[in-house]
Amino acid sequence: MNKIKTSDIILYMDCPLKYKLYKEGGYDVPYNASAKTVISCALRDTIMQAYRLAGTRRGYTISNLSKYFSRAWAGYRDTYVEMGGVMEKYSSYLFDSHKRMVDFTLPDKEDVALVGYPVEREVRGNIYTDSLDVVLINKKDTKKITLLFFDTSLAKKSEIDYGTQLRALMGRSCFLRELKGESDISISCRVVNLYHKYSRDINVSVADKLNYPRAVRNINKAIDDKLFYPRASEESCRDCFFNKQCQWRIS
Repeated sequence: MNKIKTSDIILYMDCPLKYKLYKEGGYDVPYNASAKTVISCALRDTIMQAYRLAGTRRGYTISNLSKYFSRAWAGYRDTYVEMGGVMEKYSSYLFDSHKRMVDFTLPDKEDVALVGYPVEREVRGNIYTDSLDVVLINKKDTKKITLLFFDTSLAKKSEIDYGTQLRALMGRSCFLRELKGESDISISCRVVNLYHKYSRDINVSVADKLNYPRAVRNINKAIDDKLFYPRASEESCRDCFFNKQCQWRIS
């Protein structure tokens, strides 16, 4: 069976040619890498570390998180630049992301159960893999579970990041399968944009249950058939990791 990351599906959804170039280059940067999103990815990693420390009862300090953020950001930045990315005029994003980290507080009504929990699901001979960013359990009612997925796309509240929404839907489906037989457990799914400080609950409709798996299967078939056409637009090309080398770019 083939193992496929949900991030690969999302990358192909964004631009099939970008998927091809990313895979051929073997890049070790976020699949949606741009000068801005590598900063938001460092913010996500830092907040997940805060949840991780809270889950082990060790606690954290702002100073420790600040050092963690600096290391995470430097790692993403150095790899991004080594691969040809350009970092310029994004100091405001770095400053704002650090401020979001400083302002972060843990939920007071829920306990941290799991952080970065790996999940997988078999769909017609393929195994799709991902991870749940954070799993929370209600302190008063342990039958109520909340799954958190952190959006690093910098999408504003009026916009929908379909990649993170797909992660949430697939992750929820995988988690439900692991809890098969526990019919009295209530699971809510929430996408959190740390940079713009908003969250959105994901309500799974019947159409979602049918359409998302079908879309994933179709994308996987397109990858197998090597259909790597460009999906160019001014917005997507502007911050694309391959902007300098792509002949199809619109800028």
